Amino acid sequence: MFSNTNSQFQNPPASQAYNQTDPIFNQSPLGKPVYQPQQPLPMEAEMKLYRGYTQEFDLKVPTPQPIKQASSQIVMQNQPQQSKGSQKLIDWIMYFLPIAFIIITLIIMSCMIGAKTKHLNPEGAHNTLSTLKENLSKNPIEDIVVGGEGASSHMTMFEYYSHKDVGCPDGYEAADIGKWDGVKSGCLCENGETSHSATCFYKSTCKRVKSHDAVDLQIWQSKSFCIKTYDGWQPLNGVDCDDGYKKCGNLCVPVSRKCPLSSLVKDNSRFNDEHSIKIGNDNFIKKFEDSESVVDMQLVPGLGQSESSPCYNNELNPSFQSQKYYPFAKRAEKGCDQYLDLQNHRVTLNTFETHKVYEQNDLNDLLHELPFYQSYLSNEDTYAFEIIKRIRINPIKECQQLKPNQVEKISSSSKSIYTAEKYLSFIILLLAAITLFLVPILYLIRNRVFQWKDMTEFSQPRFFCVLAFIIAALCIILGSFYIYHVDGNNGLKEHNRMFSQYLEKNCFSDQGLILAVDQVNTFAKNVYHSTYSYVIFTFYGSVGFLVILILLLIYQFFEHKSIFENPWQYRIQKQYYEFH
Repeated sequence: MFSNTNSQFQNPPASQAYNQTDPIFNQSPLGKPVYQPQQPLPMEAEMKLYRGYTQEFDLKVPTPQPIKQASSQIVMQNQPQQSKGSQKLIDWIMYFLPIAFIIITLIIMSCMIGAKTKHLNPEGAHNTLSTLKENLSKNPIEDIVVGGEGASSHMTMFEYYSHKDVGCPDGYEAADIGKWDGVKSGCLCENGETSHSATCFYKSTCKRVKSHDAVDLQIWQSKSFCIKTYDGWQPLNGVDCDDGYKKCGNLCVPVSRKCPLSSLVKDNSRFNDEHSIKIGNDNFIKKFEDSESVVDMQLVPGLGQSESSPCYNNELNPSFQSQKYYPFAKRAEKGCDQYLDLQNHRVTLNTFETHKVYEQNDLNDLLHELPFYQSYLSNEDTYAFEIIKRIRINPIKECQQLKPNQVEKISSSSKSIYTAEKYLSFIILLLAAITLFLVPILYLIRNRVFQWKDMTEFSQPRFFCVLAFIIAALCIILGSFYIYHVDGNNGLKEHNRMFSQYLEKNCFSDQGLILAVDQVNTFAKNVYHSTYSYVIFTFYGSVGFLVILILLLIYQFFEHKSIFENPWQYRIQKQYYEFH
């Protein structure tokens, strides 16, 4: 019905013969076939439905003409020029350098953490050395009197008998003879079970405990006390004192003055003695002898007998007779640990019921507010009033060189090293592990385009260099701690040698103190024999890495006029222009 008599279309010349249904390929100058799609063949007829009947229309089909094929060429616009070999090399170096540094750091940190398990921090030993340091640094007590004796005349009768703001003679100060240590927050149930305060609201038999600070105790059996500290003394350095000084125990005091208070001896027959003092129901005579001086007064749980002295580990308290203690007490009365107590350096004066001590020091209202606190108080429990003497050190010359700041130095340095090592090594190890986990993932998606991020524009060298910079900075900080506390002037090594000498010379007589010094000494020794080399290696390695990184960045900038280029970026662009 539809026909076309165009002979040229029906019988095309042989030189221009082709199949209209087949695509035409032509060879590009690069030797690759180039696809050129053809126009679709027009339909020979078209049926239209118009007002219910079909009409046929002849379509005039144009005569297709042969398509002249021109030699096609690939036009690559904005194609980057071939990079020089040095430029490509510097790009790859900037990519692999931070990754290599992170791998080495990860290995070293793993070795250091493995070595660190051999020297866990002896916290109780540090607390014991803290007790030693505080004891040796306190001024000795020259005299002690009952509060109100010889006080200023402006005191009222109410102030005197209520023991509030009781005045002391000139040169004296009110003595804190004890401390209620306060409580921590938490949740305490009626049956004695404990829980976190956040879980207390749905437990009907439990109540929330609010934290409370410590409260000083100043009243003992309705009396307060005033003390006068001794000034102008010197520590004994060797066997004899300097000219103008005399020996009083392990101290040197001016020849013209008497020795500090050395003890209180119970003697109820000498009430009118000028050196007598009444404490509780007993009378005591003050002694000022050539012996260890009194440096403190304390209220201690118990009867003041065996295992009822201040603990060397100052985070603990001796136990009461009933063995009861409030679960959220900051220093629960659980008893002392392996470092024992100051039994050899205390004198027990007398005892008093616990609940009466709290009552006279105005603690009843506070204790009634604490949930279930009264159920942990027992009528059989007592406090012992004790005076604490200066800890005795072997009087030989090598031992008398021990100073409180030396004790503080080895303890604080060990704590600082352990804390820095614990947290910084963990952070470094975690960052290094996460970074190395991301390396293969980021490389595999380097030419992907996501809806949220075009990874072809993401600079991976910049990302890894920033992470490596953070890790290097942490390594330098950790190394600085070691250099300062271990190798610095009067550092851990030097004090470790000194404490080793104190142990060899038997400078300490208390077994708990010997144990604490030995443990801290061993910890210090293990620090610079095991982990020190790893930390110093990462310290200098990190410094070297940062220097090399800065130099390479400068070189890359002068070569590329840019920095942190992806080393594979040229190949991605070439692939894009060829096939798109």
